Amino acid sequence: MFTYGPPAGWNDFTGAYAPSASSFQKVWNSFIQGQFDQNIGALKKELSSTPLFFSGAYTAIPPGQAEAPVTWNGFPRRITLQNPDPTQWMPLADALQNLGNGLQFRPQDEYLEWRPVESNGKIIKFVFTAEAREYWTHLAKIDQRRVEDLYQQLCDDTSIKYDSLRTPTSFKLGPGEVYTRGDYNPWNPHNTNSGCVHLSHPANSIGAEINLAALATVQRIDANGQLISEPHRLSCCSDFGTPDRSSDPTIGQAVNLTVRGGVSVTLADPVGLYMGNIALSLANGPNGESVRDWWTITRGVDGRALRAEFAAPPGATFALGDVQVKGAPLRYGGQIAELITMVIYAQALKLNVADPAARTCENRCCIPIASVDPDNVLYDQIGISDDTPPGEKDAFPELKTRTVAGGIVSRLNVHRAENLV
Repeated sequence: MFTYGPPAGWNDFTGAYAPSASSFQKVWNSFIQGQFDQNIGALKKELSSTPLFFSGAYTAIPPGQAEAPVTWNGFPRRITLQNPDPTQWMPLADALQNLGNGLQFRPQDEYLEWRPVESNGKIIKFVFTAEAREYWTHLAKIDQRRVEDLYQQLCDDTSIKYDSLRTPTSFKLGPGEVYTRGDYNPWNPHNTNSGCVHLSHPANSIGAEINLAALATVQRIDANGQLISEPHRLSCCSDFGTPDRSSDPTIGQAVNLTVRGGVSVTLADPVGLYMGNIALSLANGPNGESVRDWWTITRGVDGRALRAEFAAPPGATFALGDVQVKGAPLRYGGQIAELITMVIYAQALKLNVADPAARTCENRCCIPIASVDPDNVLYDQIGISDDTPPGEKDAFPELKTRTVAGGIVSRLNVHRAENLV
């Protein structure tokens, strides 16, 4: 019987914790399969037909079926768009933001987060994680003692107790994500203020990954009836992800292009968000020394890294502060993040499913009137028929209006009068 495994196939239930392994496998499979079922059901309702997104639980994946990596850069694109001064990008990426209820999160929203670790006032290593909070919330449902033990190991602090990881007050993060007082708290201080165990940004979740891939299987056409392929236009037009990120438009486009012609797609088991590789050729010691052995995967495997550290190995002849990244002294984890390629893995099959009809845009994006490059600016995503906010204009007018001889015709008028879109 098919079951979804934990990200990277990682097993936290070894040794004394082995008796909990089967229980965790059941709840994790149930969670992942539930995410697939929810998204497939929503697509069936919207399309009134079988969607091109499927689950491995219901459709057998042939042995040896190729996995297609979808990749993007790990540094937050939103930060580079928000701030014209590049010298501000690195410190801003490290500044915690408020979630509410006294909780904080890292503004690192490309499914990669990091934090420096200091000793005697000096940074001795940078810790990176791609582990989604859902894994840890389910881990806590099965074995709180194991969670406590892992926190002590990963934070190098044996004083950490599980009670300090509990939610201080009940709150709701989004649809279906409710935290009751006393539950495991993904935004506990050991994962934000003083440590980096797993992802903290609200948008960095496995649920978001599955939802994005599912919604991206829907083909979209602009007001001229043309299929939309460019990633930012597709993300603005559709209802998945955030157009300002590197990850969401890239994943959406890759899935959308894959399913054209009636090809079905799924996320490869084990479903997860991973660090794929790191371009350490762009970093070196003070005299050009290699730093390839400074990168250590501490959770996950090569190509599916969940957690990693960049630190001087035993016997190193120079310190972390002597490392050069792209010719500049290493001072921020974001400099290493820029070298990291993030990845998810998809699988495509021809399943005899009819290619659903393309649909018109549900959303559009607006930008400041003075903007001249719509592909490199922060977007204000609104509904397709919403009024354009004051001081803004359409980033991509063709998503809403149809070009005709002598002018343009609004999407809604074209739809009513000619049924073209």
